[in-house]
Amino acid sequence: MTQTIERQCGLLDLKVHTDADLISEVRKGLYSETIVKLSRLGYDLQSIVEIGPRSRVHRKIKDASRLGAYESDGLSRLVRVVAVAETMFGSKEKAQKWLQRPSRKLGNEEKLPSNCSTPIKVPTW
Repeated sequence: MTQTIERQCGLLDLKVHTDADLISEVRKGLYSETIVKLSRLGYDLQSIVEIGPRSRVHRKIKDASRLGAYESDGLSRLVRVVAVAETMFGSKEKAQKWLQRPSRKLGNEEKLPSNCSTPIKVPTW
């Protein structure tokens, strides 16, 4: 596994050895406690919670249950972006600063907006 995928698995609290294992875990549903852990690490909870319908995600956090495949996929994708940024910039702090800085190519939007109001769209095949 690459350094980025290893970091992604670390952020998601997964003990996997291959990309296929990571995909399998995401399909089974990630643990909702991962969202709380990411928030405690300093990542913006608002953007993380927007991976699915807010009330459902909040209920799963409260009940400490697994996220559905849709929410797990969104969380995994979000954490992959964070892991790439951390790997590229060499530290969590530098990555967070870059992720929150507006981008001209994104119409001066933040890469991970703190006021994200729409869930990550996952294609259905």
